[in-house]
Amino acid sequence: MNNVYINCTNDNTNLWADGLRIQNDGTVDKSPLRFSGGGNILHIKKYTHQKPGTGFGVTQTISSALINVGQGLTIVGEKGEFTSLGISMANTAGLVIATGAGIGSDANEKSNANVVIHNVTELKVEAENGAGIGSGENGSIGSIYVDGLIDWGAGSTTKSRLLTTSIQIDGKNGAGIGTGVNGSCGDIYVSVGVLTLYNRASGNTGSALGTGRDGKVNGSIIVESAEAKFSANGAPAIGNYRNVSGKIKIGESEWYSDNEQYNSSIDIKRRYDDGEPEYTPLIIHTGTKANENLKVYINDMRTESMGLSNVKVIPREAAVAALSSIDDAVNYALDENTRMGAYQSRLKFTIDNLTTASENTQASESVIRDADMAKSMTEYTKSNVLAQAAQSMLAQANQSSANVFSLLQ
Repeated sequence: MNNVYINCTNDNTNLWADGLRIQNDGTVDKSPLRFSGGGNILHIKKYTHQKPGTGFGVTQTISSALINVGQGLTIVGEKGEFTSLGISMANTAGLVIATGAGIGSDANEKSNANVVIHNVTELKVEAENGAGIGSGENGSIGSIYVDGLIDWGAGSTTKSRLLTTSIQIDGKNGAGIGTGVNGSCGDIYVSVGVLTLYNRASGNTGSALGTGRDGKVNGSIIVESAEAKFSANGAPAIGNYRNVSGKIKIGESEWYSDNEQYNSSIDIKRRYDDGEPEYTPLIIHTGTKANENLKVYINDMRTESMGLSNVKVIPREAAVAALSSIDDAVNYALDENTRMGAYQSRLKFTIDNLTTASENTQASESVIRDADMAKSMTEYTKSNVLAQAAQSMLAQANQSSANVFSLLQ
């Protein structure tokens, strides 16, 4: 549809988008999709080859966000489906660049609305001076929560945190996720299995994650991901840490220096290599040879490592995002429980084998001891027979002498 504007005028609006695609020419500076009030939810239905994913676009300069989140918006992908959302603010005129966010606030709009994106498999955003997800130029937004885990429903054996969420943002001077030019936002929290985040426009000054040019993050930037790749085509991959009031933690690392912050490309690997963590294990010797041992790896079970240290339940959007973090923490704990169970099974098997080997050794020793006893008894009997024979012969010899003496008398 062309030049269509959807205004949701009430709080707690639920909107379902199934292959909805709106392309406006920008002659009217309005958001293709605008929410009002708080507690709003945008449901993205499944993607199919016959019906492309949901998308919103504009071909001219506007100062409005393509999706204005009102006072709070949660974008949710349909459970158990591959879902796709595209936001395009491409400036075909090439004159003045757009200043509103792709998903977030308009330019110059002061807002404390929170943005939550949950279960969306594929997200592509093209923005310019506004953030891809966050504030518009000279504007503000609340906290941004992106949870890319896929909920495949009850009974599924798929491990959601191993799935890939692709976030591709072609920006200019606004951040991919964070602030627009001279804008601000609250906390940025991204929890995914595998995150790929690009800000690929040439000549851009906005980071892939964090601050746009002269922007400020009034909170922390936390990314919890098994693998994460950031690239900003020469601009900072992670926003200027001096303009972030809280900490910046990407995976297992906290960032704080210019050399780290201004890498144009960052590739964070998972902690596991062929199923084993990189840290030193507990080694339990389990056999009779030098190399017969069991390596026991126990992951960090503190709340920070389980992704629960920054969980918030206020406002409502944060509570919705917290559910997936709690689910992930439960899965993390269950994985550790499974690993410990496997170690216990291997140790029990080893104990049983060692017990059997000990019993066999004792039985063998008993057989050998019995054989030695039989040999000793045989030697004793032989010696006893020889002694008795010698005594009998001596007695007979003495008897013969006695008979001779009696005849002589």
